[in-house]
Amino acid sequence: MEASNNSLDYLSDQEYKIHGWTDSLLNRTRNPNEEKFYEEDIKTDYESIHNKYLNIYLQSMDELIRIEVLKRLIFLNWYYAIEPDFLTGIKKLDSVTIFQSYEILNKYIKEKKLDDELTWMLKFYSSWEYIIFEYAKDKLNELTTFVEEVDTTKLNFPKQQLTKGSMNNRGQMGIYWKPLVEKLD
Repeated sequence: MEASNNSLDYLSDQEYKIHGWTDSLLNRTRNPNEEKFYEEDIKTDYESIHNKYLNIYLQSMDELIRIEVLKRLIFLNWYYAIEPDFLTGIKKLDSVTIFQSYEILNKYIKEKKLDDELTWMLKFYSSWEYIIFEYAKDKLNELTTFVEEVDTTKLNFPKQQLTKGSMNNRGQMGIYWKPLVEKLD
């Protein structure tokens, strides 16, 4: 169990490094001579991070770790498809890993194991149903039905209602959601 926690922390740190690197490129805060250093400092890429998250899920017996990993996998699937790589640092994800994460999500829906947080996240991602349908339509019935039943005209996340810090140490998923769902105080 502890190894999985350490792995989640490590992967989150890698995501923060990649985010910091891409953010500094966008803001032009880095000297071009520093590029090689930063590229070498980031020892992994998002395809590797994504695959490692799936491995943690498959190896862990701790349901809290598994659901956290599933949230990160589904977020990365969505973020990869919705935003350009120069903003996210996500150049490529493995389509097999994407499909496997949706298979797991389909099973969670079927077994009614989604927690509240994953439910509102998935409802939000369902506004871009084509991203999920690429993998789920005619293959993953419960996930397809879930997405089809979401009312995308309603706000599907708890806008500034979550405890401050609840999105800390959660990689790019936390960076994305923090300003939207955490209380401002």
